[in-house]
Amino acid sequence: MAGRVNPRTLARTLSTLAVHCPWEYGLFWDPDGSMPWKEFYWALQEDPSLRFVRESHIRELAYLGLEIPFSLEGRLLRLKSGLSPVELVPVADPPERLYHAIRRTHLHVVREHGLAPSSRPYLPLASHRELAQRIGKRRDPEPIVIEVYARKAAARGLTIHQAGPGLYLVGPVAVDLLLIPLVREDRAAGGAARHAKKPPEAKPELPRMAGSFLMDVSRFAEGQVQGPPQDKAAGGKRQKGGGWKRASRGERRKRDS
Repeated sequence: MAGRVNPRTLARTLSTLAVHCPWEYGLFWDPDGSMPWKEFYWALQEDPSLRFVRESHIRELAYLGLEIPFSLEGRLLRLKSGLSPVELVPVADPPERLYHAIRRTHLHVVREHGLAPSSRPYLPLASHRELAQRIGKRRDPEPIVIEVYARKAAARGLTIHQAGPGLYLVGPVAVDLLLIPLVREDRAAGGAARHAKKPPEAKPELPRMAGSFLMDVSRFAEGQVQGPPQDKAAGGKRQKGGGWKRASRGERRKRDS
């Protein structure tokens, strides 16, 4: 266990954050009693004293026999047997407006299709812009805050659940129930550019010097070895005692005579 905090203190802190008042951190449990570990981890990063916590610390607390109300199963936190998530209460008269922060890269999707949960059953909405921005900054350093006409949506039939003071959960929300701020194209493009793949860098050309040349190895057949030139006088077969030998013998005869 990291020496920054006493294990018992860490167990109590994590239990409070995850179970006793998760809404204060914009966290909520799914109806099956699970929560993605990454969302819990992102919330921990907001507190400098808890940034060291990793999955291994959760397992170590359980190994030490310290009581925590949840376990880690793969990439999910799961409430232990006998515990149930905070009861979701449908709200008949929600606030006039609620807030949700999105990544800059999702702005064009929201403009066309509205808001919708991605990997979880519900989408969190906050009663205060500040909380929505806190949640959004866990995914994007400069999130875009969308306003939801919550009372108008409820009148149209959208079920809005309250998951704690200041935190609400909904399903898909249509575009005409949203107030989407005007965003400069360069700001929206900034989020896309951050996730775009960089084009491959061109290889620099080697400098050419006067009186020199560069060899192109692609012109050479790989593994092909050229043998010595053959005498074609006999159909491509080399003759015994080639022409250069006959010429040499002729020169010797002249000198000897």
